[in-house]
Amino acid sequence: LLGPGELAVLATLQKSFVSVYRKARVAIISTGDELVEIEEEVGAGQIVNSNTVALAAFCRAHGADPVMLPVARDDEGEIRRAVQSALDADFVLSSGGVSVGDYDYVKKVLDELGAKTIFWRVAMKPGKPLFFCKIGATPYFGLPGNPVSSMMSFLQFVRPALYKAGGYPPAAWRLPQTTALLDDAVENDGGRRNYMRCRLYYCEDSGLRAEVFAQQGSHMVSSMVGANGIAIFEAGRKALANDTVQVQIIGSIN
Repeated sequence: LLGPGELAVLATLQKSFVSVYRKARVAIISTGDELVEIEEEVGAGQIVNSNTVALAAFCRAHGADPVMLPVARDDEGEIRRAVQSALDADFVLSSGGVSVGDYDYVKKVLDELGAKTIFWRVAMKPGKPLFFCKIGATPYFGLPGNPVSSMMSFLQFVRPALYKAGGYPPAAWRLPQTTALLDDAVENDGGRRNYMRCRLYYCEDSGLRAEVFAQQGSHMVSSMVGANGIAIFEAGRKALANDTVQVQIIGSIN
């Protein structure tokens, strides 16, 4: 990254032109009849479209330029038009419509458009119904509709792709990872690796510690507020207070 110091050195060396990687353009589509935009009235059975806002913010935070497209309703024709309009971007992200419900049309539309499936579904929680394909040369990430699932999928899969496209060395593609001591006992009684939001902080006596949040539902977008880390628990793991856990760092640590 070229910051003030780097630019000063380049100027000192009289390097007025240098080779760089441009920021990737990422088209973002949220799908679903239940979605309303921020300033619209929320009726029965409706929710606010927070995914587009969150994914755009994540893109900016990780060196990409987001293109926020209108919501695509649960209609095959509308989803097809939205996808086709997004394909001039470097990457396409959509949220919702990639599971196996009656109105999950995204994967069907992508298959009809000739997408080459790379993988569908991953053994992680939250974020199981993740779909990745390529339409021609354009990478397409079909993210889950639940807000936290969408954000976790971005951090684990989209972020590395953006960093690779941005010219970063391979060691920088994934989130920084280390170990911390747990404040409380935590159990992952499911069959998938669980990525749990937590607060990381330094303790003078024991070093880095992790306070895993009690509310971990994939629909609980508020569980991302104040989270600066992700604690990783393998399937079936039971950990006690002061046990060591692998954590990913997603924010500053006090």
